[in-house]
Amino acid sequence: MDDLWQNILAHLKTTLSSASFNIWFAKTKQLDVQKGGGGIHLLISCPSSFVQDTIEKRFLGQLQKIGQELTSNQVTFSFQVRADRPPINNNLFRPLHLETPPPHPSSHPQLNPAYTFQNFVVGPSNQVAVAAAQSIANSPGSIYNPFFLFGDVGLGKTHLIQAIAHQLIANNPRTKILYTTSEEFTNDLIRGLRNQKMEFYKNKYRKIDVLLIDDIQFIAGKTFVQEEFFHTFNSLYMAGKQVIVTADSPPDEISGMPQRIISRFKGGLTIDIQPLDYETRRGILEYKIGELQLVLDSEIIEWLNNYPFKNAREIEGILLKLKTLSSLQHQQITLTTLNQMLGKNHLTTPSFTPKEVIKTTASFWGVKMKDLLGKGRQSKIATARQVAMYLCRQELNLPYTQIGRIFGGKDHSTVIHSVEKINQLFKTDNQIRQAIISIKSNLLK
Repeated sequence: MDDLWQNILAHLKTTLSSASFNIWFAKTKQLDVQKGGGGIHLLISCPSSFVQDTIEKRFLGQLQKIGQELTSNQVTFSFQVRADRPPINNNLFRPLHLETPPPHPSSHPQLNPAYTFQNFVVGPSNQVAVAAAQSIANSPGSIYNPFFLFGDVGLGKTHLIQAIAHQLIANNPRTKILYTTSEEFTNDLIRGLRNQKMEFYKNKYRKIDVLLIDDIQFIAGKTFVQEEFFHTFNSLYMAGKQVIVTADSPPDEISGMPQRIISRFKGGLTIDIQPLDYETRRGILEYKIGELQLVLDSEIIEWLNNYPFKNAREIEGILLKLKTLSSLQHQQITLTTLNQMLGKNHLTTPSFTPKEVIKTTASFWGVKMKDLLGKGRQSKIATARQVAMYLCRQELNLPYTQIGRIFGGKDHSTVIHSVEKINQLFKTDNQIRQAIISIKSNLLK
């Protein structure tokens, strides 16, 4: 029984996303186990009261079910916050192991202390870029030089290159790093010319070990700035120093950039951070929920998980609004208040129809559409029908009577019963919850 909690976690890990598991369970620990009276009781430590509250509210029923399946006994749980716990750090995916410890937040005045590898959510859309960034952090100037990182706004380009800088300083505090933007690079050049201090300017940008420039596309078309950047780049590159730049598009697509600079960029490693996929979007969402200590019902979280946010800034902005509503205005967050809060600028009318809901649900369960619209009472068909009714209500907000008509003239009370039943199962039955998430994801594709 000493490893029962680990067995439960191993089972749980197969049903939760990596983000959810890492936030809520990775730092839990079994403190005690007692057996008697026909049941088993586990005492579990949590890293914070927030994690404890969330587990008790969102996952307790699921944990009890898993425990019973593993032991054939009733398993109960109690949780407590560790008295000797280290400071909480609700990080998600840990990318590649770094041999040195994370940098101290005050390590460099030009860098955002939050922009470290430890705070970067890694998923399929950015894992290649993260792996390359960490390789550069361990061997600057020797591989992947220059490093050209591009992608749309809000996908983490600045965070990632500053994470390189933080780790370089942690590896060697004497590393001379300069992080700047193309705008500041331009302004420094203008000040150097105006004040006749070009030597000071050149020393600032060329007598360093690592140069990081954000949004390099903004020097396009600025002939004199491009000329100075070209010579700065050559000076650093020939000295074996690392150059890292970001842009919103690949080198060849930056209009007005000289070919000789483009060829320099292409001589190193060019990688893009791709638009958020479902897994990465979900990871960022749950990380931000943990960071803001925002308590939301599972229904709201799943709705947000399936909303097509374009980038992390949109996710954080919406969660901050929810935080304001719940903590400052003391409003309960429901799907209705979420719609009212976001308004037409953020919420779109569902792009699918009741017919598509029924078709997708039937396909998921491996039954025919006519079975869902008929009177068949086989368990699989009945469950699929109830899920389809639930989705028509929750996703399309159709009246109960209209849903009844769609499903072969069912009475509205039958529809209400079906919707309420699935609503309860969504909270307690992981298979139903995962089925609904999968169906909704397919509908949003």
